[in-house]
Amino acid sequence: MHEVATMDMSVGSTAGEEDAGFFAQTLEQANDAVVIIDDRNQVVFFNAAAERFWGCPRREVLGSDVGTLVPIPIRSRNDGQTGINKIIGTSRDVCITRKDGEERWGAMAISKITLQTHILYAAFFKDVTQARLKDIEQCLLSMSVNPDCSAICIVDADGRMIYINDGLVRLLGYSREELLERSPQMFFVADADAQADALQLDSILGGQPHEACGLVGKRNGQRLRVQVCSAPVFDAAGRIGNIVIVFTDISGSRLPEALQDKVVGALLQEQPLDSVLTLLCQEVERLAPEVMVSIRRMAFADALTGLPNRSFLLAEANRSIAEVAREQGELAVLYVDLDRFKQVNDALGHASGDALLQIMAQRLRSVLRESDIVGRLSGDEFVLVLPRMNAGKVTAFLERLMPTLGAPAEIAGTAMLPSASIGVSMFPGDGQDMESLLHCADIAMDQAKRTERGGFRFFLEEMDQLAQHRLQLETALRQALTSDGLHLVFQPQIDLRSNGLVGVEALARWEHPSLGKIAPAQFIALAEECGLINYLSQWVLCKACEQLARWRQAGLRVPSISVNLSPTNFHNLNLAALIARQLQRCGLQPADLCVEVTEGVFLCSNPNTEQTLQDLHTLGVRLAIDDFGAGYSSLGYLRRLPINELKLDKSFVEELQHDASCRALSEAVVGIGKGLALRVVAEGIEHPEQRDILLAQGYGVGQGELFSRPLPARLFGQWFVGWRP
Repeated sequence: MHEVATMDMSVGSTAGEEDAGFFAQTLEQANDAVVIIDDRNQVVFFNAAAERFWGCPRREVLGSDVGTLVPIPIRSRNDGQTGINKIIGTSRDVCITRKDGEERWGAMAISKITLQTHILYAAFFKDVTQARLKDIEQCLLSMSVNPDCSAICIVDADGRMIYINDGLVRLLGYSREELLERSPQMFFVADADAQADALQLDSILGGQPHEACGLVGKRNGQRLRVQVCSAPVFDAAGRIGNIVIVFTDISGSRLPEALQDKVVGALLQEQPLDSVLTLLCQEVERLAPEVMVSIRRMAFADALTGLPNRSFLLAEANRSIAEVAREQGELAVLYVDLDRFKQVNDALGHASGDALLQIMAQRLRSVLRESDIVGRLSGDEFVLVLPRMNAGKVTAFLERLMPTLGAPAEIAGTAMLPSASIGVSMFPGDGQDMESLLHCADIAMDQAKRTERGGFRFFLEEMDQLAQHRLQLETALRQALTSDGLHLVFQPQIDLRSNGLVGVEALARWEHPSLGKIAPAQFIALAEECGLINYLSQWVLCKACEQLARWRQAGLRVPSISVNLSPTNFHNLNLAALIARQLQRCGLQPADLCVEVTEGVFLCSNPNTEQTLQDLHTLGVRLAIDDFGAGYSSLGYLRRLPINELKLDKSFVEELQHDASCRALSEAVVGIGKGLALRVVAEGIEHPEQRDILLAQGYGVGQGELFSRPLPARLFGQWFVGWRP
């Protein structure tokens, strides 16, 4: 058990101490590594996840310079407060070295925190090591390279080496540390006999597959002649992300065995030297086309599907765009993303996922014209380029394509109905090059996934604005979570018979200084998508418990408080322990807290969910199903899981006076509650007539603006003092 790290802020005020304590409590429980430094670059906070990420205890880190945690090549670029300020609000992947020497990759995001007069910088590190390794594997697969037998490095768009395999270390004699984050130009050697552009970094970074021969210098000063093959790997927006470079030592290369046998045989037969040379030339000429075909296949084909890989796809797409531009014609780019592909991998294994990719690749290939292009971009993403097609023809094409992609398939003995979401951009209206067209199609695909999986959307200008706004919101939300930019409001829950207060629901609200009020549905969904939901939920839990304790200390006998958690939060087996610590810190009992979660928790396939629900029940915290009846319901789950309360969705209450079906449904819900011995709460009560109907149906508890709108803590205290049952 780790002790919670605390930040010595020395602010000389209770408020400052409470803020620092809150940050320490909340961030200590974060799943991601969190490192906080002061304006002198000294580490003042290092949570348990950071200990696991770096493999060293916090006592060795707290008080030291942050440079001890940052890779040496990166350290020099980010030294000082100016360097930090440049990367606030951005995210980048960095490679760190653990105490035991193991390399780990982390997605690093920096936020600025202001507490009283103190400025801190919080760095959040999400461990993306496995994803990075998978990206590297995909890079190598795209060139059909065996990493165990080749000398390989991967450089970023700036030409810095971000990956070095053992083969390159053996070839050159340098250590990984000496090569990492350096340019391969460091070991390129001028070669008078080579081509003019041989082993020039500019040629390798040029955005096209590149081959050259030249000299490299080993650490011991020896020179080697190598063949260099490089290929760019593009990101989802069509920009060069990384470049894979493969070095082959050809200093002592041999003839192919078949050719060698023929030459040796001719010499043993004592054939004239000119005959041997003629034979040699004929065999080299005969083998050349076969070798070139093999090289092209390895360089330009995706190993799994046989489709053009990312590099070849984008090169061919730009060629097709140039042709259509000369004709002043139109062209469509389709961004295809398989739906629920991760679920197939998780449920049936990666071999089944690969089989599905091959099936979908074949289906895409089967519908194309000779002039069309299809390729695998990465993972479960494909791209189609359709020259000489206007929007009407593309729509007709998609209406034929969607049923083809959605046809039943059997994989590993399991029948499934695959589907894909597709985004479409059009040349020249949406962009003049593949980079911009791919960017627009990606945005449209994302919109298709959000609105209707298995459908398609054409890019619209406002989609780009929405994507930019979403990125702005995500950055602002990260900042808000570390600088108290959110606040809670509280809505009473009333006994419909006695009119007494039975509880309070805490609700998160966000009003940004420049963006204005952000709807809860919007920022909660955003937190889910960008991995901030655990931070948000812990913040709500902490602040709600603190407020209940303050009311009671002030003499206000508020019975209990409810907080809303996401189904995702229940994946964390430590949730019950985290809640127990918060309750203990605030001097509360488990019965003082009710945790609300939507019916989506029933759909979760994560094996930790049921165990976490049981742990909360054992702790003594009450559990409520929020918005009951609005989504997926399973009476079997209600019977098996330790649920204490159902909350009738307010959509049924809105039309209660005028819609007989709503009255029938609300009566059915209260019947379910009574049958399972659950308390049933009606939400969204605005009119006395609604309250009277619900009371007659058997509802005991309600909440809504008939009693009070959600109020800030101070105003809720005033409301409570003036409330008369």
